[in-house]
Amino acid sequence: MVLVTASIFTACHKAGNKQSKYIPKDAYMVFSLNTKSIFSKVNKANFSVDSLVNMFEDNKDSAKKALAKYDDIKNAGIDFDQPVLAFLKTGGSIMMGNSFSGAFVLSIKSAADYEAFLKKENPGKDIKKGDNYSYMALGNDFVAGWNDEVAILASKSGGNSAPGTYATGEGTLAQQLLTTLFAQKESESISSVKGYEEMAGKTADMAFFLNSEAMPANPMISMSKASDLLKGTYAIGTADFEDGKIVMSFTGHLSDALSDLYKKYPLRAIDVSMIDKYPGNVQGFVVSAFDPQLIAALLNYIGVDVLANQYLQQGGINLTVADICKAFKGDFAIVGGDFAMQSKTITEMGGYKLPEPTTSQVPSYKMVSNITIDKAGYNKVASVFAEKGILVQQNGQYVFPGLNNSGFVMNTTDNNLYFASGADVLQQYTAGSGKNNLPGDVHDKIKGKVFAMYFDINGVISAIPAGTGEQASLDNAKSVFKYMLFTGDKTEGKESTGNAELVLTNDKENSLVTFLRYAQHQSAIEKQRRASYMPGMTDSTATMDTIPPPPPPAK
Repeated sequence: MVLVTASIFTACHKAGNKQSKYIPKDAYMVFSLNTKSIFSKVNKANFSVDSLVNMFEDNKDSAKKALAKYDDIKNAGIDFDQPVLAFLKTGGSIMMGNSFSGAFVLSIKSAADYEAFLKKENPGKDIKKGDNYSYMALGNDFVAGWNDEVAILASKSGGNSAPGTYATGEGTLAQQLLTTLFAQKESESISSVKGYEEMAGKTADMAFFLNSEAMPANPMISMSKASDLLKGTYAIGTADFEDGKIVMSFTGHLSDALSDLYKKYPLRAIDVSMIDKYPGNVQGFVVSAFDPQLIAALLNYIGVDVLANQYLQQGGINLTVADICKAFKGDFAIVGGDFAMQSKTITEMGGYKLPEPTTSQVPSYKMVSNITIDKAGYNKVASVFAEKGILVQQNGQYVFPGLNNSGFVMNTTDNNLYFASGADVLQQYTAGSGKNNLPGDVHDKIKGKVFAMYFDINGVISAIPAGTGEQASLDNAKSVFKYMLFTGDKTEGKESTGNAELVLTNDKENSLVTFLRYAQHQSAIEKQRRASYMPGMTDSTATMDTIPPPPPPAK
């Protein structure tokens, strides 16, 4: 982690083909850090290593030691003009047990300087020789291996054996992994896997490659047709620190089998009116639209639909999976808001009466769930559930037993199933008295999407009354965070795409810099809090007075 931190402040980005050669083709996750872009964004804000070290260190002596170590890392022979790569993989078997391994892969420009750095950091430990590389045990299952091209910080654990000598690393699972990585050919590396070069060509601040075929899976799934759904599938994701927000994108490349199912049962655009009808201050929602028959088709393709139907029959539920899927049309939304903290007198807790009533601040909110249904199909399913006592009939409606005592209500119409936090909010929702108070950009971004999820961070934090013990931290967060939004697009051919945003209050400053300022303020808050608990332990490296406040949000 220290090496990765150092790279953020000393690096630029080039193609990582040299390092890719040392990542196995059966790795299920590969990460890439575009250090040039990140360094450039931090540098523009005049953030120094000194200020960041002080942010995490409690006194000047420890800060000096950390800065000295940073200088050692800069001269450790690592080529920070190349990206930092990392990977994860699984292995093993039912008999031998599962194993988990991973590594950081960094480019080397001077093996001699790297060896000198390791010797200084690990006095008394020996450098051992492998077939075509050197290595040293670092502890905690990590072994560092290197040649003239790369340094690999590898770890491997799990399985039914733990061979080797951990003091030297010789013969351990991590050292065996290094031997494999340093000997593997280009055709055995991740570079030969379909889709990886697409990720390697991304210029984002961060990127990842997910190889679905190599992901850990239940052995029963691996032996079924479910494995066919993963053949040739992979996903690529990126993240960029832009002004005022962090933007993430995801692209999933589907198998032929999965693509054919989506063509037969296509996803459709969400019904935005399901959000707009909410009668209060919308602070969060999840909304989606799909054909429920897709679920039945997936189970049928895998070959477990018969087993699922038998399970229902054994439970006394005289229905099939197809019956349940036909009861719903596929439009689904949960919308909530009007979050507040209210004073409430509590007389019992956990079913026990308190000696004396106590007043406490408790959260309150409003919520409506809206699911489109096929009335005939739904009644068929609900009547069977009523026979089992899962639902009961009340005023001509199927509801959950004891629902009225909870304050929640449940109601069905010819086209919708509603579940709400109260009768008043449901009545206003069905009447369509929504205020549509979402930020305009959010409303525009969700149109035409097949899935959307939103959370108003700033609105929820602002509803917490002043005077709490965490007020300084809450104010710090409120000054930085605005909202989160996740969206999914319609599947086109063999590609499924999605996006995510974390939007901040200051849209004139790069989001990475805003995060660093936030971390500085939060660090000062924590240090002052510790000092208030233990007055003798003061800290002169970071106080609220010495850290400049973030720029105000643009009007």
